[in-house]
Amino acid sequence: MSVPLLDLKAQHATIRDDVVAAVMGVVDSQLFILGEPVAELERAVATLSHTRHAIGCANGTDALLLALRALDVGRGDDPLQRGQVEVAGVEVDAGRLSVFRHTNVSAGFRRALGFA
Repeated sequence: MSVPLLDLKAQHATIRDDVVAAVMGVVDSQLFILGEPVAELERAVATLSHTRHAIGCANGTDALLLALRALDVGRGDDPLQRGQVEVAGVEVDAGRLSVFRHTNVSAGFRRALGFA
């Protein structure tokens, strides 16, 4: 018997109508960037995260870069990222970071990237 790690179809089925309505609301309003839907999402994420603020980003790489800049990480620093984060993080703003290591990568892949 196969046990799925994550059944997204079943999860989506329970919220489909809400998701479609929210997506169509954004499409109809054309407020894709910095509109009220984004502000509403940021408020909801901040509440769920028990923080005062949350910032929506275009993608995970932008989110990593924003966090690193907020911490004043720059040239000469050697940040690490968790194993579940995409290896694309290696390329995060190469002008500021000397190395961006992935902590769960095979030795062969590290050599191919020039880290070994």
